[in-house]
Amino acid sequence: NAVIDNERIVSFLQQNPDYDVTVCGHSLGAGVCVILSLLFKYGTHRNNGYFIGNDREYCHRTFKAYAVGPPPCIEREFALKVSDEMSEYLVCIVFGYDIIPRLSFKGVVFTRAAINRLLTECVQTPFWIYEKAITMKHNTIVNALQHDTKYCKNYHVSMDDAADAKYDESYEDEEEDVEQQHLQRNVILPGEDCFLRDVLDDVKNMEHASLENNLSSRELWTTQFSHVGYVFHAVSAQSVFDEDADGNARQMMHSTENIECMRNLCQMFCKSIICNTLRCRICLDDENANYFIYRANPDVFCDKLLISPYILADHMPQVYLNVLQNIHKKHCV
Repeated sequence: NAVIDNERIVSFLQQNPDYDVTVCGHSLGAGVCVILSLLFKYGTHRNNGYFIGNDREYCHRTFKAYAVGPPPCIEREFALKVSDEMSEYLVCIVFGYDIIPRLSFKGVVFTRAAINRLLTECVQTPFWIYEKAITMKHNTIVNALQHDTKYCKNYHVSMDDAADAKYDESYEDEEEDVEQQHLQRNVILPGEDCFLRDVLDDVKNMEHASLENNLSSRELWTTQFSHVGYVFHAVSAQSVFDEDADGNARQMMHSTENIECMRNLCQMFCKSIICNTLRCRICLDDENANYFIYRANPDVFCDKLLISPYILADHMPQVYLNVLQNIHKKHCV
């Protein structure tokens, strides 16, 4: 209510009925932007009409809100219910692998469980993991695991386990030899599905232990948050067409003509550290890089935490500015 109750803001809007109102924010400010939009639309404060144009005297006033890299901060069922209506006022923009729009309690818990599972199968040193985490590719995790790990090949599970995992298999009748009959009593589960099943079991155990010891409430484990309004997802064209094109961060840094990083904040830090730790999009993406932007389902990012070297770099405000300016230049000229 600090904005809605602000006398100077309200007085200015009263004196300028022809002015429109635009609210924007990035990261935490984007979350505030989303909540403020909902307060204007569905709140009962006496000053709401000045902002959103519901008052007859201010009916020509247009209200727009732009949330850049917002966290999912609206309860999922309510968000899905009002999303179409809020699309008139609110636009949310997500770029690439940005972690903040995907951040949730459940996503963090699942990621922790997945990492713990992978560490039990890991044969590499801590330094190897640290180094590859900075310059990881799509096969990095596989290379860190034991060559005979069950998570990289088909895995035989019992019928009871398969039923728990909701896997159905069709079986032949009667005229089978002993080996085929043995296979009938088992289900071949792909390694990835086996991994997901084990992670789900670990999460259930964590939830049970947390509730049993009164460390959390059940609502914490069941409540989901989502985005609301128009949600646009911008992605690098390179990541769409060639998943392996990212390459090593150091190679990318030295292959670019913009190695001096003079046009952004990287000049304030050691280039080799900032570029290889955060894989800065502005430094490492070509100046003529293309980006695609499409309308996404507001619910698609819910509890979908991704692991990528870009999860922090893609959230930086200068990266969003660079991407949006690039898209505007390519599509609006």
